[in-house]
Amino acid sequence: MLKLDNVLQGGEEGAFRANAESMGWRRADGGRMVVHQTSTVKQAEWREGSLRVLCQAEDEEGNVEDVMFGLDGIDNAKFDDLWRFFEKNCGVYVKKHKVLADVSGDDFDAAMRGVEAAADKVDDAANGSVSKKAREADLMKRVEAVRDGLDQAVSGDKQALSRVFAENGCERIGRLRLVVDTVNLEVYQKDPRWLHLANLAATVESVLKELGKFRVWKPPASEEDSSMQRRQMVRELRQRSGEDGEGEEAEAAAATAAAAASASSSSVPNPLASGPRKLNTENMPMPVFAGLLPPSSSSDVPYKAPAEEVPPPAPVEEPAEVVERTGSEGGAPEEDWDVEVDNPNAVQASAPDGGKKDEQSGQGDTSRIRYIYQTSIREGWVWKRSQYLKKWRRRWLVLQPDHIATYKQRSVGGQTERIDKGTLVHIYAADAEVMQTKAFCISASQKRTFGTRSTKLYMVCDTEKQRDLWVKAIQETLK
Repeated sequence: MLKLDNVLQGGEEGAFRANAESMGWRRADGGRMVVHQTSTVKQAEWREGSLRVLCQAEDEEGNVEDVMFGLDGIDNAKFDDLWRFFEKNCGVYVKKHKVLADVSGDDFDAAMRGVEAAADKVDDAANGSVSKKAREADLMKRVEAVRDGLDQAVSGDKQALSRVFAENGCERIGRLRLVVDTVNLEVYQKDPRWLHLANLAATVESVLKELGKFRVWKPPASEEDSSMQRRQMVRELRQRSGEDGEGEEAEAAAATAAAAASASSSSVPNPLASGPRKLNTENMPMPVFAGLLPPSSSSDVPYKAPAEEVPPPAPVEEPAEVVERTGSEGGAPEEDWDVEVDNPNAVQASAPDGGKKDEQSGQGDTSRIRYIYQTSIREGWVWKRSQYLKKWRRRWLVLQPDHIATYKQRSVGGQTERIDKGTLVHIYAADAEVMQTKAFCISASQKRTFGTRSTKLYMVCDTEKQRDLWVKAIQETLK
């Protein structure tokens, strides 16, 4: 017998009971009751304390029709019990939906106003001055809120994203891209936060294009948007002079490089001044569980029966690595091995500079690895799948006592991803998930400005032995 108390049905509180033959809900005072036979259940879905069950029932004329039986306010800890009940007695697997990100236009607008004001102050400061560096640092702090908001948006429902960012001719994403393309950064132009923001902005544009909602936004001729008008003028001048060849229709995969290049290489004057602005801050609520049975989407998460966690295979014994540590300087940045491949199993992640050359073979000796940090526990080349565009990119992976991070080059600075100690949820072999061999996944739960977000980083190594060593080292260090 399955028993659930204090459960809502049609907005009224009561108790739910179920056995092998039937299931039902009764109001707390016993006045109303709803009962269905388990043999009539056709479908069941779950989302954060809400259960929707599609059953068959006869109407007054004896015709069979589909009816919806809905329960709310269920303790999330009871999901496993419900899943087992429906699987055993109804022959139905409960589909578990992930909670969609609730994107707030008001929150984004407030954060974006701060970014615009900070960007104007950066452009007002003299090049090379102490004040410019300080203003750039302040801009990076404000960027974090916008970046986290976009990060949440692109991980949720596409239609919800469209409702926020397609509003007013794509004004929100248009303002952001205009700032990203024109602000004159000196110190922080390759800061990971800034590059991540540019990449997320390109991802939002790609989603809007896919949905047919994207429009190229230009600031209106009004005094309130005088600063954005000047930024628009600067961008057009750069495009005409050939410094921003990608234009408005640049591919999302090139967005990061284009944003950094346009900010650093321009010889066109940047006559920007701060000024008041007003964004459209109309609140647009995003329903999370609207309707009885929401349509399936990319956010559906198939549920698997609870099972004991299987530890990764023990690594095969191999000769100890001979490690050369270069110290905190890390050596001069070498050639950029930041390339993309479709099949990481077909191309070695170990770049030609992966180790000292073997005099006899002339090939890279992978047993001799030059680390860039004195405190590193393990370093090496891997293929990492990008979180949004799903591209496989070569990255230098560094495991430190308090975190693990990826870099485009084997040199200090310029992290692309980072997971801190204490946030690790699980690490496991992930060949089946990415359809590649020698793959593993790092799953973490990290705090963001807008709450906590789950992160999964997928890596592919050159050998099974390398993959096993990485899994073992990360488990022991970051658990």
